[in-house]
Amino acid sequence: MRRGLRAGTLAVFVLLGGCAINPPSSKPVSLPEQFGQTGGEVSLQRQWWREFDDPALNALMEEALAGNPGLDAVRARLRQARALWRQADAEAFPSLDLSVGATEGTNVAVNGVETDAAARSVGLTAGYEVDLWGRIGAQSRSSAMNAAASAEAVQTAALTLTAELARQWYGMAESRQILELLQAQEATAAEYLEVLRLRFISGQTRAANLLQQRDLVASLQAEQAQTQAGLATARHALAALLGREPAQAPDSGRAALPVLPPLPATGLPAELVRHRPDLRRALYTLRAAEQDVAVAVAQRFPRLNLTGSASSRSAEWDGLLDNWSRTLVADLVAPLVDGGRRRAEVERSRAAVDEVLADYREAILGAFVEVEDALVRERSQRRFLARVDERLQLNRQVLERQRDYFRSGDGDFLNVLDAQRNLQTRERERITAQRQLIEFRIALYRALAGGLIDLPEPEQKSETIVHEPS
Repeated sequence: MRRGLRAGTLAVFVLLGGCAINPPSSKPVSLPEQFGQTGGEVSLQRQWWREFDDPALNALMEEALAGNPGLDAVRARLRQARALWRQADAEAFPSLDLSVGATEGTNVAVNGVETDAAARSVGLTAGYEVDLWGRIGAQSRSSAMNAAASAEAVQTAALTLTAELARQWYGMAESRQILELLQAQEATAAEYLEVLRLRFISGQTRAANLLQQRDLVASLQAEQAQTQAGLATARHALAALLGREPAQAPDSGRAALPVLPPLPATGLPAELVRHRPDLRRALYTLRAAEQDVAVAVAQRFPRLNLTGSASSRSAEWDGLLDNWSRTLVADLVAPLVDGGRRRAEVERSRAAVDEVLADYREAILGAFVEVEDALVRERSQRRFLARVDERLQLNRQVLERQRDYFRSGDGDFLNVLDAQRNLQTRERERITAQRQLIEFRIALYRALAGGLIDLPEPEQKSETIVHEPS
């Protein structure tokens, strides 16, 4: 009779295990059908920097992805998250402990008989929590989502790293190109200075003209010193991204900025949300928060723990396994009074879902803004470059005319000096504008790119299905 009662009681508890608490489902995020700005028709490569067709940059990217300390730290956090997932999964399985002991002394009871001999003991203890309300399953799914979010965090860090490396790389190319231009401008200014010196000696020009030309030469030399310092610090920053010491910083290896390839296709906003790693990370974080609500609710209900044990004691090792005693215990633990702590935890976890959902929506809006801004800025920058090229042509014509006037004695050298400075400023402005155009393209690639690197698969596969936003 008792055995049948115990079996019936356990059956009831097992049936209660199907009463799992469903986590809340967040409202879907509304997405526009298309971007306001249109891109090109070329598909973007997964490793977006290869669009620049720069073998040196490709090699540096591989080195950075393999040796950047910051990226290594994010990878380590991924391993921690996956280990926590395995820990959460382990709670769904029974535990089994083995104990072996020996007792020396007198009056030791062995099999109900007191003896003066030493006693040997061996025991097995098993424990299992019946997941009545789905708490263990929800906790496991939350850990799985957090692990997936950590994987997307690695992809996001890799994407940020590669964008910064490309920006530094082409910033170095800009500095090197400006440095070469300053050196050429200094050589031209030095030639004018020599002509003015000879004319001053012969009384054909004033001392003020000579002094102003010397000032121009000194100014160009000062700008070279500043550009060289900027180039050195950029190399040090690049070395840090690669995981190298500053003394091992790579040289630029490139003296000219690249010509940009055609604009990439932007695709649809829904596609961007599905493949961009920072948005996927935000979605996984939201799903984990939803599962945490189910965990918090389940904490308010009773827990059923099953404990089984088997033990044997004997005075001799040979007879240790002959006689066993067994027990099976079912404990139902229900919270009664906790001062409202569990209820407050449910409220907190629900508010956390609202917070994460708001962050997710904000991240989506920010991603759309990044794409639209990058397209607008590139198109505007191209128009700006066209105007700069026009002004460059005009500056060259003005300088040529002022030279002719000065050589014929009809013009003042101050006009030549002003025209020379304007042309030199415009030449440097052209290089900087080209580098800015490249940065806008890097920003567009960064906004459109998905995961860059292959990550090892986790040791177990999650049963949770991640719902993509509609």
